[in-house]
Amino acid sequence: MSERYPAQTEVPVHIPTLDGKAIAETVLVKVPCRVDEESGEAILGGEALRIIDRIKARHMGLLLPEEIQLLRDRLRLTQAEMAELLQIGAKSY
Repeated sequence: MSERYPAQTEVPVHIPTLDGKAIAETVLVKVPCRVDEESGEAILGGEALRIIDRIKARHMGLLLPEEIQLLRDRLRLTQAEMAELLQIGAKSY
């Protein structure tokens, strides 16, 4: 944990179904936070949000952005070639 976010809190992370229309499951995740002195409320920063996004991706079976880049590098593909392979726009993937 950093000095800026010295505390931790446990937050429920709702994992959506693949179609995004429902919640498949909810998992509790410990993330760094800052506690507001007046209200006692836990305030989440960028690191906590990245952790939450990674948890969602893992539970949904999705690749993380750096994993996609490593895969593209291993295959020696340009971004345009990768987009064509995936049949999506270059900025979508």
